Amino acid sequence: MKRASTVLWAFLLLLAQGRAFGFVDQIAFSPTNPHAGQPITISFRSGVCDGVDTPVVWELQGSGSVRDLVVNGVAFQEPLFCNSAIGTTAIVIGTLPPGAYEIHIKIRDPNDGLGGILSPSFGSAQFVVGPTLAIPGLGRLGQALIVALILALTVWLRNGRFGAPLLMIVVFGYGLASPPVRAQDAFIVELTLAQPPAPPPEAIVEGYDFATGLNPPFPALTVGSPSYAVYLLPFRASGAFSALLQANPGSVRAQLERTLLVAYASAEDRAAGMQ
Repeated sequence: MKRASTVLWAFLLLLAQGRAFGFVDQIAFSPTNPHAGQPITISFRSGVCDGVDTPVVWELQGSGSVRDLVVNGVAFQEPLFCNSAIGTTAIVIGTLPPGAYEIHIKIRDPNDGLGGILSPSFGSAQFVVGPTLAIPGLGRLGQALIVALILALTVWLRNGRFGAPLLMIVVFGYGLASPPVRAQDAFIVELTLAQPPAPPPEAIVEGYDFATGLNPPFPALTVGSPSYAVYLLPFRASGAFSALLQANPGSVRAQLERTLLVAYASAEDRAAGMQ
């Protein structure tokens, strides 16, 4: 009898510890100031006794300001079966109309034999979706400068001595005529990456997802919460020309290739990113 009691208490202790180790936390959303028509990403961390199935299957339930983000997985497992990997799940829930929202994270086990009963809320992400912002038009001057940019690139390919100054003049003029902003509340910082072995611009523009919250290849981008980055030059070098620039990283054109335009959602973010 004493041995049975000891086993029971050990099992209850293991059960309590297993449930304590399960978690869903670090619930976040991006972008920081979403607007109507702008996709919204909800991310959260989970593991051990609470996990998400792979591939991720989810559903946004409700139609008001308070909605449930239901994700297939397992929740509150018994301690002997707590083997869910710890990781961060990012789900693009799409666009929402203007208004204040509260998105709760719930887990549904489709194999529970009860039709997939929802877990209680593990927490929520709260944010306000602003109205749609008008995108500034390019204008005739901007269109003319794009044509001039193409001509400057042609001159550069044929005669590098005259092409580099002409290219810089056209890029500067294009920036004055049509600032590269995507919305009225975006602030742009120009960033020129160092020469190799520093991270290449592709690793930031194409290889890094700002919405995940993971560490970027360029540590300075952890300051100020930037929302996206684009190339300064829309036309990228390729082939033999790209190899020539890599062999001469100190040239003007190579520096332009390594220059990025990093967007911040507010003036405060921009100031933090420039420090």
